[in-house]
Amino acid sequence: MTTLATYIYHARQMFLREGIASRTPHKDGLLITRSPGYSIQIDDDEADIYIFECLVRRATASLDAGDPAAALSELAQALGLWRGVAFSNISTGPVLDAHATHLAELRLQTINMKIEALRQLGRYQAIVPELRSLVVAHPLNEFLYCQLIEALYRSGRRAEALQTYHQLRTTLDLELGVEPAPEVQRLHLEVLNCGQVMLV
Repeated sequence: MTTLATYIYHARQMFLREGIASRTPHKDGLLITRSPGYSIQIDDDEADIYIFECLVRRATASLDAGDPAAALSELAQALGLWRGVAFSNISTGPVLDAHATHLAELRLQTINMKIEALRQLGRYQAIVPELRSLVVAHPLNEFLYCQLIEALYRSGRRAEALQTYHQLRTTLDLELGVEPAPEVQRLHLEVLNCGQVMLV
C-alpha cells in the first residue's frame, strides 16, 4: 500500500505539471481517494472511447441522411484515435479481455462503415488495400470477402475478384468443410458472367 500511495503521489504531481488536475473541481484532483483504493474522475470528452463512439454515431446519422462524404470524414477521425490493440501493453484478466474484444468489434464495424461510405462514393480502388488486410486478419469472414470481390470487380480487376472467391472457397473447405454461403456463390456467378454486381 505504501508503494501504491507513492505512485499515486507521483501521478498527481505529473497531472499538476501537465495542467490536467486543474480541470476537475474535486479537491484531490483527477485521482480521487476512494476506499479501498483510488479512482480517476474524467469527463466523457476526455476519454478516447467516448469520443470515438460519438464520432461513429454522427457518421451513422450522416450515412442514413445520404451524406457519405461527411460520414467518411467523421469515420476517419474516429479511426484516427486508434493506436493499436486495446490494452496490449498491460496484463489483462477476463473482464478487460471481454472489453478488449468488444472494442475490437466496434473498430471492425467502424471500418465496415468506412468501406460502405467509400462504396457509396464509388471509390472502389481506395477500398481494396484495406479489405485485403481485413480478409487476412479475418479469413472466415465471408462478408469481408464479398466486399473485396465487388471492389475488385468494379475496379476492373475481374480475374483478381474470381481468384479471391476461390481463396475463400478453399479456406472454408479446409477450415470448416463447408461451401461459401449462397449469397457469396451468387456474387461469384455474377462476376463470372460479367453481370451487374450487387453486394450481398
